[in-house]
Amino acid sequence: MFSVEHSGFWGTIIGGLLAVFGGLLGYYLQGKDANKKIAQKNISVMIGFKDEIEILQHIYKKNIGDRLEDYDFSKMKYFDLIFPITTDPFIFINGNSQYLGGLPSNVRKEIMKTYMLANSLLETYRANNALLSELNNLCEDHVKANNLESESALDFQKNILIKDKVELLIDYAPMIVEAHKETLTQIEKVILAIENEIQNTN
Repeated sequence: MFSVEHSGFWGTIIGGLLAVFGGLLGYYLQGKDANKKIAQKNISVMIGFKDEIEILQHIYKKNIGDRLEDYDFSKMKYFDLIFPITTDPFIFINGNSQYLGGLPSNVRKEIMKTYMLANSLLETYRANNALLSELNNLCEDHVKANNLESESALDFQKNILIKDKVELLIDYAPMIVEAHKETLTQIEKVILAIENEIQNTN
């Protein structure tokens, strides 16, 4: 016969099992919700990186990149244009670098490579800018010292300092072109990687 004692015993067991199951279910749902929040946060961060990269790419190409691609190095063997760089343009990544570690490995590596190449490109321009400024000062001094009417009358071969600066600028020209091409190619790769990851996450 099923006694009251047995009924209480089984009621306790069943109640305990339900409590454990409820706790596990709650833990599972909380974990699932937390994972969803992390995924959404990662998507927001990736979109931010993508937006910054695309904006900087547009500004760069408009200001100097397209002019570099159209530059006729057969007429002037060095890049005779100054690209002013006064501030750090990488606002989003500098403010959100702490979130890089939470991104998928493939996307994180592509983002880091992109910013490293972009920084290297800017440093190449800065060096070229400095050489152009130094060359301009040397030319002005040479014109004044020799009572020349204009810089067009300069004979670079007769001034060793000017000659050295020109040779350095000529050496820098292919470095700028290569850094430019490599950076733009990497930008296309990182944008594709981010878009694919966002699509797969959704």
